[in-house]
Amino acid sequence: MAIFKVSKYSSLSFYHNWRTPFEIERYYIQKFSITDNIRVQYTITDSISPNLFLTNLTTGEKEVITPTAIYTYEEDEINYTIFEILISGLSVGRYSFEFYRNNDLADRSVFCVLDPDDLIDTVHISYTNRDDNFDTRFIEGEDSYKVFEWRVEGAFMPSETTFFVNNESFRNQRGEETQLSASPYKKDVLTIGDGFGVPVWAAEKLNLAFSLSDIWVDGDSYVRSEGATPQITKILYMYPLYVYKIEVEQLDFYNDIINIPRLKVLGATAGVVLGIDENTGIHISYGNKG
Repeated sequence: MAIFKVSKYSSLSFYHNWRTPFEIERYYIQKFSITDNIRVQYTITDSISPNLFLTNLTTGEKEVITPTAIYTYEEDEINYTIFEILISGLSVGRYSFEFYRNNDLADRSVFCVLDPDDLIDTVHISYTNRDDNFDTRFIEGEDSYKVFEWRVEGAFMPSETTFFVNNESFRNQRGEETQLSASPYKKDVLTIGDGFGVPVWAAEKLNLAFSLSDIWVDGDSYVRSEGATPQITKILYMYPLYVYKIEVEQLDFYNDIINIPRLKVLGATAGVVLGIDENTGIHISYGNKG
């Protein structure tokens, strides 16, 4: 049995059936920065040996790509090998990453590389996982992990940020409330797809990335809000590109819980609550003596 499968976590997408013939004809090309690392993993059986090429569509130059075998395993008496390609340092231009089998083009992914100043409408998404799952190798070595990078048109809209708090409080006999501890947090909405939209596979990749243990958006660590998934907004009828939104939370936005000393209440007089910090023994008063 012949198997050839590209990991969906690869930087490049090889998903081609995102537009039906009766929809508006549109094209979508992935964008990367000259500083991005493009990582592709694929799994094959022993009976398949594809040839890989990287073609610069701007200059016409074609380069042979030599993959690295990073893992082999056997399942149902079939031998599988996972290969990896890491591409970096590309100059500005348009490229085609190609798989050939028996001199026939088996699959390809077209993308362009731009200067950072030309990518202000994109977000840089990088991700890894603490375990090797999803037909992908994430573990590089002891305490070392492979990081995949992806770039997509998108942004965080400030108007969609909401703020929350988990807190504990104490109310005395006079009905006055004192906050004992507070854990503030916020939720952001990551929007992908500009005025022209992105294909459905971009939403799938986003959902897959937020299923991993670690994900960064423009260098900041995020996690999806509980149960959050990409929500679609259609741009035009029969238009094959869309805008997607997912609710996420920045992990290090507030690093610590704000702790307020817990008091042992001694009494209250003239509107003043008298207490003692149970940890330090310091006498504290709350209220207005005037």
